[in-house]
Amino acid sequence: MEYRIKSSSVDLLIEIDPSLSFIVFKKQCK
Repeated sequence: MEYRIKSSSVDLLIEIDPSLSFIVFKKQCK
């Protein structure tokens, strides 16, 4: 699963792996 939140200054990507049950946050400032 992948959730993506975009604002004017921040691109936030949240990846959830169902099999391993962990969350990876990838934050990129534009």
